[in-house]
Amino acid sequence: MGEQMDMALLRRLIDGVLLTLYTRYTAKELPALCERLGLPAPSEGSTKHERLVASLKACPDDRLQDVADAVLEQEKLDQAERMALQDVLWLGRHNVQIPSRTRRELARDFDLSAHLGYPDRFMALLGRLWHLDNDPLGGWTATTNSLRTQIERHVIRFPDDWTTEQFFEQLGAFEAPHPRFGYFLESLASSAALPDEPAQRRFVELASTGLHRPRARSKPDEEAGTPVRHGAAGVLAVNGHRAARWSSGCGSAAGRWSPGRSPGGWGRTETSRVRSWGWRMVRVWKTGVVPGDRVTS
Repeated sequence: MGEQMDMALLRRLIDGVLLTLYTRYTAKELPALCERLGLPAPSEGSTKHERLVASLKACPDDRLQDVADAVLEQEKLDQAERMALQDVLWLGRHNVQIPSRTRRELARDFDLSAHLGYPDRFMALLGRLWHLDNDPLGGWTATTNSLRTQIERHVIRFPDDWTTEQFFEQLGAFEAPHPRFGYFLESLASSAALPDEPAQRRFVELASTGLHRPRARSKPDEEAGTPVRHGAAGVLAVNGHRAARWSSGCGSAAGRWSPGRSPGGWGRTETSRVRSWGWRMVRVWKTGVVPGDRVTS
């Protein structure tokens, strides 16, 4: 279940993005930019930045979520900016809580060797959800101490260097907001990261064992006699109820994961509320699924 969305923080984050955006567009392009992002038409002002700031101030709170979604979908952002916006949005929407203890138990259980057989897919997955290029001197020195470099060395090239628990620790997965950790698990279970169906089944079963205790269950779709397979549409269910859906065409040819608002989002059923780890992946298999930003109903 979602928290009260911090609209003041969301507005500040969008304002920070506008501070960068105004440099990418000419004064004549500002009206079209505001229209695309769902902001009021910019008023006259002495500078482009002042015009965008005035437009944001004129935007009511009940439209800020749509503006943030549009920014995430359409504009190139620094990963730290992207994650900050995502976290505010996702925490304010229905989500499932997975406690730190459960996360650590999952990490101890997980064997990611099958994922490492697809290193490009694995790194692309991590790059969408975590801040990997976090070395402030990365562009100024021949070597870098970024998280990306450390993972490539200690997880991919020398997989015995770090345990999965150490890897999760380095990512910040144990302290990450609940929605981000949930999307991380879903992405690890998807064919976008793990196209090998038997390996995918084994991973989902491991997740099932950790999440079940005793209320969570994660499994490939067997309801219609359909095994986990490439290219099939999927849904995430909470306590057996539909909660969200995969969608495509959201600014990416590969498709994106769309955390939905109620109805159709992470959610509460009519008879019971979502509990910690009280969810199960019924279908987790769409080629090219990416944890994304656009909301679908």
